[in-house]
Amino acid sequence: MTQSAPTVLYLTRFYLPAAAAAGLRADHFVKALSDKSLRVIVATVGDQAELIETSDNLIVCRITENGRVPDRMPSAHLTDWPRFKPLPTPGPDPICSKAIYRVGQWLIKLYQSELIFATGLPFGFVAVGCRLAQEFHLPLVAELRDCWFTGMPWPYPSFIQKRRAKNWEKVCVSYADKIITETQAQKNILDQAYPNFASKIVTIRHSFDPSIVPPASSCQSNLPPVSHRHDSSEPSSPLWQKEITVPGITPDRPFIMAYTGQLRGLDLVDQPWGRRLSRRSYHFIKRLLLGASFCENLRLDWMSPHYLMQALAQIITKNPAWRDKIKLIFVGQRLPRIDRWARRLHLAGQVQQLGPQPPAQAQHIIQEADLLILNLYGIKNLDYHWCVPAKTYAYLGSGKPVLALIPPGEARDLLIRARTGFVVPPDDINAIARRLTELLQQHFQGGIKINPNLEFINRFALPVQQKQFADLIISVINPGTKNISPRQYAEKRGQEPFLCAASPES
Repeated sequence: MTQSAPTVLYLTRFYLPAAAAAGLRADHFVKALSDKSLRVIVATVGDQAELIETSDNLIVCRITENGRVPDRMPSAHLTDWPRFKPLPTPGPDPICSKAIYRVGQWLIKLYQSELIFATGLPFGFVAVGCRLAQEFHLPLVAELRDCWFTGMPWPYPSFIQKRRAKNWEKVCVSYADKIITETQAQKNILDQAYPNFASKIVTIRHSFDPSIVPPASSCQSNLPPVSHRHDSSEPSSPLWQKEITVPGITPDRPFIMAYTGQLRGLDLVDQPWGRRLSRRSYHFIKRLLLGASFCENLRLDWMSPHYLMQALAQIITKNPAWRDKIKLIFVGQRLPRIDRWARRLHLAGQVQQLGPQPPAQAQHIIQEADLLILNLYGIKNLDYHWCVPAKTYAYLGSGKPVLALIPPGEARDLLIRARTGFVVPPDDINAIARRLTELLQQHFQGGIKINPNLEFINRFALPVQQKQFADLIISVINPGTKNISPRQYAEKRGQEPFLCAASPES
């Protein structure tokens, strides 16, 4: 790596070894830049404060949750985050964000960064990236992995914090050279809110990794449609050759439904009416006194598995012979409430929680399943949901049928266009039971019939998304922007100079 290699400062709360979708996405993007001979300096959060030079073109600087920075970082000539500029909600993560601000100054000076990439949530990291870009007159690419103020009814403790989030979003969108969203619907929302900046808002989706997922091109594309059933004579995929042992899965296993990832809203489903009433009263008082906002417009119960489990219990009651032929597997955090529901619904033998699994093992379970389960929270008074869960792309890449318990939106449209999804209203137990019964009958009669749209699915392969990201970053990098005034840099980008000095109201 030569000294002239462009250097990118990458600000992210999540990075390896985090197995969350955000951490894996960051790893994929960093590798994409390294493969293009760019030097990447990752500033992130870890278990210990350290600065590791992994290779000539990858350096990782970690701070701790309590804001501790690497010992070798000097304290002189580094400014603290201004007290009069509170970090934005939601997810300000003030301790880590303020530490990243100091670390960012050091890394920019030490490695002569030529571009700042900042990703949120937490949106405090995006605000930090924006301020660093202003102070050092560097290009900024900001990634909004979730809707910030526009398009999402986040909870805000007061009207002031809600206004602060709105102002910070406006400043960051205005100042950034490029804004990355994860879905087209999210981009459309920002385009409508900021029509003057629509040209710099782009969508780079999540993806599936062909190196651990049998590529969609290997699926059968000829008619009749593909039948998915377990067959011990079926050739092993590259992943299966790793001989990963999956608890509860054997060659003579029953019909397996698998859900991977986070579940939410379980506490709301089981909440007693008295506690629910007191919570609403508390919200009403805070809204009246402080102008606070809450997540009351979200249907988090749609991300709870209780609707699916009730539908499954209904099916087994009507078809007792199927009891030992069905298995519902959850991959992710173990939740005692799921086990209690299973016992209450007489599904203790059908429901199994495997707990958190490494990405490769989780992907192996996806490949072994006969039916994948996808759910998504709802937003009241929203006709078209902008969010697409990251697991959707792994599901698409597997070529497996998907039972989608999701509202109308981009995720539903992707599954329909891919011709692998069976969409059902997320809270309609009878509709879920009917659709699941149909799929079970197909399975027992030879296999669930789908005809994947392979050309469409392969658009979401990881190499495609990595190339899109790397090309975008390279197009923004401009080594000639250093050592010029904010006004000159603003004029160079064709923006009004005052945007460089703009600051959100506190």
